[in-house]
Amino acid sequence: MFAVTANAQQRQRTAQNANKCIHTKIVEKEKVTVTTINKCNNTKTIKIYTKEEWKAILEKRKKRARERRGGIKRWKNYYY
Repeated sequence: MFAVTANAQQRQRTAQNANKCIHTKIVEKEKVTVTTINKCNNTKTIKIYTKEEWKAILEKRKKRARERRGGIKRWKNYYY
């Protein structure tokens, strides 16, 4: 029992450390600029999207999040 708890805590700390390395900045003007800086690897990534592409990305994220929580799958057959 104790080993399982220790492993779970260790994974959580590892995930937190990974998030400390990556910083993301989003600037919305005529186009959307996403700048990601990874301080652990010393890399910088800049991606530029149109407004329509960015909206599509956000919609996909929302849909995936709902599916992970079981929202769409759970009620899919209920409405049809």
